[in-house]
Amino acid sequence: MSEHLRRITSKETADHYCGKTIQNELMNLMAKQVINTIIDQCKDLDIDNCRGQGYDNGANMAGKKNGVQANILRKNLRAIFVPCGCHNLNLVVADAARSNQCSKDLFGIIQCIYNVFSGSAKRWKILSDHVSSFTVKPLCTTRWECRINCIKPLKYNIGGIQEALFALAEDPSTEPKTSHEAQTLSQQIVEFEFIVALIVWYDLLFQINIVSKAIQYESADLISATHLIKKTYEFLKNFRETGFESSLKAAKKLAEDNGVEPVFKKNSRILIKKTFFDYEGKHQPVAEPIQKFRANFFNVLVDTATNSLEERFQQMEIHNQIWGLLYNIKSLPTRDELQKSCLQLQTSLTSGSACDINGAELADEFRLIQTLLPEETVTLMQILNFVTKNGLTDTFSNMWIALRILQTIPVSVASGERSFSKLKLIKTYLRSTMSEERLSSLAVLSIENHLLNSIDLNSVIDEFARVKARRVVF
Repeated sequence: MSEHLRRITSKETADHYCGKTIQNELMNLMAKQVINTIIDQCKDLDIDNCRGQGYDNGANMAGKKNGVQANILRKNLRAIFVPCGCHNLNLVVADAARSNQCSKDLFGIIQCIYNVFSGSAKRWKILSDHVSSFTVKPLCTTRWECRINCIKPLKYNIGGIQEALFALAEDPSTEPKTSHEAQTLSQQIVEFEFIVALIVWYDLLFQINIVSKAIQYESADLISATHLIKKTYEFLKNFRETGFESSLKAAKKLAEDNGVEPVFKKNSRILIKKTFFDYEGKHQPVAEPIQKFRANFFNVLVDTATNSLEERFQQMEIHNQIWGLLYNIKSLPTRDELQKSCLQLQTSLTSGSACDINGAELADEFRLIQTLLPEETVTLMQILNFVTKNGLTDTFSNMWIALRILQTIPVSVASGERSFSKLKLIKTYLRSTMSEERLSSLAVLSIENHLLNSIDLNSVIDEFARVKARRVVF
């Protein structure tokens, strides 16, 4: 290598093997070896031992007929599938956002405000001159906190944003199209209907965002996630009864603070549904603007969110009913109920003649382990460690197996997907353009960096020399 470097610096040779083409070839070879390592690990794992599986709600992954979870279930019926709780909450919000025209208008206006100010550095400067504490955010379908983050600036600084829109519209250098758009947006965001919708959505998203963050914790388990979802369901039920009045009160205060008259506009267009000849009652349209707004916006929004939440988390509730017993080892039910629950768990872990546990023996182990567990032992992992460290795996064999399987059941795949958020680290403004092959290799090496550190670099070099039959002697 010293001789090679000497010849390069003395310009005896121009072949230094440090160009971008060689870099790409080496990165591709390293990425290929990382992928082969992953494939080998998957092939070495027995599919019968693969139990907990969790994905987002995409058809390719979670499809019931041709998705990954369906293909795994065909090979292993005991592979328990739980859809990602965070993705489900995101879909609940998406369903609610599409449920009525007022919600569509709200998020559409918010996105337009961001588009107007982000169009140039000068426009953004106008915004920052009028709004210092918050900044407008764009909508994003994959980032779960984006909706509440894009609503928060308007809720807390709607007056400053309106002034920024006025300033942009009146700026002589602003193009006529942008000026008209800014003028229109400045009028739309101070309509009382918009302010009420803003408050309602903020209260709704604030609650859902808390649950979403809690589910993403590494310590989150099936029972805690189900409990949080139930609390969210109860919140929506109570919000349906009392939320409109409280939101209306907060919206009136926000409107008065910004000089907006807190009055709903009357709609001159009244839709009357056609009736058939055998229909006795005549359709009576809602005349009062506030009643119409509540019926067409608030009730539809909350009902859609409630129904979507109940539907999308049915599977998690079923798993909770089967596995919930293991979370209450220190407060067991009656003997008959305990026996019934253990036999139900045995059935769920049975495929043909193969069965992981014996339900009757598990019930006996439950009653026995109660007298042995220390007071400070409360979590499932602590119980599992207690059984393992004290050499009780044979004594509590059924419980040991059940607890290990339960620990593999995910409630969210958000933490796993964070590793895929590497694009902004790889493609920066300093290196914004690169070939697709190079970007793909860098992404693999970045995401699977723990495997990259374990590969044999000598084998990579040997493969590099073998694939490219170099004629240049160095």
